[in-house]
Formats: sequence, structure tokens, C-alpha cells
Amino acid sequence: MANDAQTTTSRSGMAFLHGSMRVATSFLLSLLFIWIVGYFFCNSLVYVKYDETLGKYIHDPGLFYKHRSEGIATTFKGRYGVNAIGDITEFPQEKLVVWGDSFVEAHQVDDPEKIPQQITKKLAARGFEKRAMAFAVGMSGDSVADYYFDMPKYEKLVPNVKAHYIIVTDVRDTLPDQPSDTIRGVFLSDPLRLTYVDQPPKFQGIKKKLNDFGLYFIWEPALEAMQSVRNLHFIPALKKNPPAISNGEEAENSSLGAEKKAWRFLFEELKKQTRLPLIFVICPTVPFIDGGTIAKTDPQADEVAAFSEVAEKHGIPVLDVSERFIQFYENTGLFPRGFPNSKPGEGHFNRFGQVLVAEEIVEHALTKGIL
Repeated sequence: MANDAQTTTSRSGMAFLHGSMRVATSFLLSLLFIWIVGYFFCNSLVYVKYDETLGKYIHDPGLFYKHRSEGIATTFKGRYGVNAIGDITEFPQEKLVVWGDSFVEAHQVDDPEKIPQQITKKLAARGFEKRAMAFAVGMSGDSVADYYFDMPKYEKLVPNVKAHYIIVTDVRDTLPDQPSDTIRGVFLSDPLRLTYVDQPPKFQGIKKKLNDFGLYFIWEPALEAMQSVRNLHFIPALKKNPPAISNGEEAENSSLGAEKKAWRFLFEELKKQTRLPLIFVICPTVPFIDGGTIAKTDPQADEVAAFSEVAEKHGIPVLDVSERFIQFYENTGLFPRGFPNSKPGEGHFNRFGQVLVAEEIVEHALTKGIL
């Protein structure tokens, strides 16, 4: 009887051990599968380091970033926050600087297809191969306040800068008090002012380690979990009533008076930062699909007109790429935005959109004698 009990116990222990091994093996195989899928089909991670020369955080130079969620592309991170170029200070050519946010960062397309590289290519085709080029300064979350603080730095650092082109995809982004996932340069109201917040980004060491081991798939779920915890509210938030508006203020607001006042301040401040030509390039989301039809009218047309009016009064040209986008669609049936793995006509510029914006800038630079 004792031997039978020992035999039964032994068999139970072996069964438990075998079961545990099967579970562990299944878990490890599942983890390996997720790692393989994540390595090839998830965005890699970008992390930043502080650049003493520029006095700001930039993406770690030498990093290759893989983007898969919208488009499929790889971006090389060069020195001084410049994509696709190892060290922009080593090039003696005359230069156009393209400023922007994620639309200029352009993780969705490979380096040769980005706006500045397309500008350089088109300038070379016009006989400027050894004389002129372009480069971009832009990170996701950047704003006009960042360009305000950075323009003098890059003019001092990079030889032969000839003009600044600022890409704007939503004219409301040029107004104060815009929400942002990042905190660097800030445009604020009441009173109107441009200020800089030197706030070190969080979790950069963790992101680097995850990126080094190809564990990209861990970051987004972890970030979502942390965000969910922060968003928990156990006490209802008090709703603040908007301040009363006098009849005079109401009339001003109805004609974009508040926006024009903010733009006047912004342009005056920007003009103090540089003596070089400063040009805004408006790139609306046109054409786009609206209820099954193709819409070709910019919903922000009134705001763009007001923005352009104020800018022109301050000697700042405004280029509008709308007609170029629409003409391209009418000729080809293709959108300047959207990718095979995203919605057509939405999101960031695809390779066609990059080319069209580059053409607008090249045409202006050569027509106006900037180069």
C-alpha cells in the first residue's frame, strides 16, 4: 500500500512537472513569435539625448528608426537633429531650411523621399548640384515656438543658410495654447508670449534598452497602461464656465480678431529672430474623402486667408500647396496623403505629397532669387 501511494505521488509529480514544462515552453514560443512579429512589423523606438551645442534634446545621432504603422520606411538620425544627413555642418553649399513637426520628420517615407532630399534633387536637376541643398529640422510635437528659439541656433551652427521655410498642415497650430505631447517651445496667451520649458523627457533609458533588444511591442501597451492610470478620476471634474465676452470682443472674435492679434505678435517676434527670408508653406488636407465623395475645398480656407493677410503685412510670404495637391489628384487619381496600410487622403504626406511640397519650395526659391 505504501509503495502504491509513493508511485501515485511520483506520477502526479511527474505529470505536474511535464505540464509546467509544456506551459513554460508554450509561453516562451509565444514570446518568441511576438518578438519576431514585433521586430519586423512594429515601429522601433526613438529616444533622445541632450545636445550641448544646440541646448536641446534631439534624437540620438546614428540611430536608424523603423516605421511600420503608417507607411513602411527607415529614417537615419544624423547629428544636430537633422534626419538623413550625417553632419549638416560639413556641407558648404547654400542651404534652405525646412521646419516642421512630424510631417517634416517624415518617418513614413524613406530618407531619399523626404521633402528636403527632394528639394536637393530638384535643385540639382536645375543645375544647382554643387551650389545648393536643403535640410529639415523637425520632430513630432514641434511648433512655431520651437522654430522661434531654434532658428538663430542653426544659423550660427550651419554655414550658408539662405532661407527658412515653415511647413504648416493645420493653421490652428500657429495659435497660442495648443495642446502637445511634448513640452519644449511654447506659445502662450494672456499675455501673448513665447517661452521655453527645459523639461527632460522621461523613460529615455528604458526606451533605449527596449530598442536595443528589439522589444518594441512592449512600449506602447506599457504607455497605454500608464496613461489609463493617470486618466482615472474618482471625483467629477468641475466644469468651468467660459469668461463672459463683451459685444466688442464678440465682434472681434467673429472676424478672427483674436487669431489675427496672435499672428501679428508671432510674426513680429519671428522677424526679430532672423534677417533671412522667412516663408510659411500651407499644406491643407485636400483633396480628401468626405461621405463617399472627393472634397477639394479646404475647411480652413477662411483662417488661411486671414493668416496670409497678416503675414503679408509683416513681409512674410505664404505659399499654399492646395492647388498643386488638387491638380495632382485630378491628373493621376492619387492622393498626396495616405499609404497602403492607412486611409487614402488622410494622415501624413506619402512620397507624392513630399515631392509636391518640394516643388512648391523650389519654384519659390528660384523665382524669388533666394538661391
